[in-house]
Amino acid sequence: MLKNWLSPHSEAEFRSFNHQKTDRFGHYIQFFSGKEKKLGRQFIGLIGLDKENAQFIRKALYEMSFPWAKKHIIDLGNLRSEDPTFAIQCLRELAEGGIIPILVGKGVEADKILFEAFNKPDEPTNVVWIQEKINQISQDEDYWNKLFTKNPYRINSLSLLGTQSHFRYKSENTLLAQIPLQELGLGKLRGALSLAEPILRDADIVSLNADVIRNSEATAQISKSTNGFFGEELCQISRYAGISDRVKGFSLNGFALEKDDNQLTANLMAQAIWYFIDGFMNRKGDYPLKEQNLTQYIIKLKSLNTEISFWKSTLSGRWWIQLPKDKNGGKNLLIACTYEDYLEATKEEIPDRLIKALNNIG
Repeated sequence: MLKNWLSPHSEAEFRSFNHQKTDRFGHYIQFFSGKEKKLGRQFIGLIGLDKENAQFIRKALYEMSFPWAKKHIIDLGNLRSEDPTFAIQCLRELAEGGIIPILVGKGVEADKILFEAFNKPDEPTNVVWIQEKINQISQDEDYWNKLFTKNPYRINSLSLLGTQSHFRYKSENTLLAQIPLQELGLGKLRGALSLAEPILRDADIVSLNADVIRNSEATAQISKSTNGFFGEELCQISRYAGISDRVKGFSLNGFALEKDDNQLTANLMAQAIWYFIDGFMNRKGDYPLKEQNLTQYIIKLKSLNTEISFWKSTLSGRWWIQLPKDKNGGKNLLIACTYEDYLEATKEEIPDRLIKALNNIG
């Protein structure tokens, strides 16, 4: 029962969040009372791991607009305990009920909680961390080292978005070399933000750390950052995460909003959530992929002495690469790509995502 895990809002909190103006976000969502026997599937559930951070964000989010026809959002209140084991059990129950959690935390423990809740030995997990530096490894190296190197808890792939080279250390490189890794640093994404879309389309869980934003736009960062994304770039990345049919969980951390100047960070984190939801409301139903909704394009790569197939969705116009079957144990594995990747392949230029995927499974 969810009421064993979650603490509903008090009557005073409910009155402040349940907006009376009919054009506000807070007017349209459901609020968890603890009396519900069952929640609807394919709902987004907002949950506070760190109550104080979550309350600040709710206050900002619920003043925003609600332009969507579907009202598949529920405020689940706050976790009764910040103990990771407790939180993991709650998220697992939500996942079994078809709820997509947005978990508002404070430190990087939210990343571990999200991973443990959704990782299954027979279903390898694709993880995306959006952050300036790899805080998780430095704070809990034993855990992540075990995770990266031993089954059945091994991450299927890890993608890093927005990292900065001056915060990458040799010890991290040694550990990360043991797993399939994709990385698009801040410099690579600046001016080419759409490169993040296919990576997020293949993600199962996404964690966003506020250190990936420049400090002038998020003053309540725990780890202050001079450089980073602008607010509008963060919102676009969050929308890419939300529109991915595959993403099952989203967490935000790396901030302490009791120190927030003019609620600048709370407003930006609320906007990131708003754009994640906007993406979710515009999902196209591409995943799981169905051949009747795809158009196939076959390219002969002489340099690899093989043919590869590109598939374009008739629902969304998005593209995938199919890996050669003999490289994948006979399975029909497709990875997200872009139209530009297809154009490169027609010129005998092997797309980077294909090279990395072949290296990972070959």
